[in-house]
Amino acid sequence: MSMQTGDAIDQLPVDESVPSHDEINMLNTLFKKEKGVIAKIFDEIKGVIIVAALFIIFSLPIIDTTLHNIIPITQNSWIILILIKATAVMIIFYFLSNLNVMRKD
Repeated sequence: MSMQTGDAIDQLPVDESVPSHDEINMLNTLFKKEKGVIAKIFDEIKGVIIVAALFIIFSLPIIDTTLHNIIPITQNSWIILILIKATAVMIIFYFLSNLNVMRKD
């Protein structure tokens, strides 16, 4: 005597309708493939690489000279020069970090 505890797969109802765009997006979101190890590592250190590159760029003497010409008060105060450069790095980093978000909208 065999006791069946559920429905057989071949007897379950099947929906033959074509999935909508929203349903496809939901399924792609739910069942997206895992990223590889290299992609995960790159995602983790991407911010560090951007900050390092910006630090190197803003440490160049030509940037100091340009800022001295544009903002004369920076010639007398290195603190103001550092604050302006730090603010510029923060703003550029913010826009570079959120570039993907801005493109999707």
